[in-house]
Amino acid sequence: MSAACQRIMTILTGISRSISAQLLKEVSA
Repeated sequence: MSAACQRIMTILTGISRSISAQLLKEVSA
């Protein structure tokens, strides 16, 4: 895997996690 591809995957994973956390907060609220 190239460095650029790995970086993109890392960014996408971070975005997915923050979206999931936001959804959980809204559901819990």
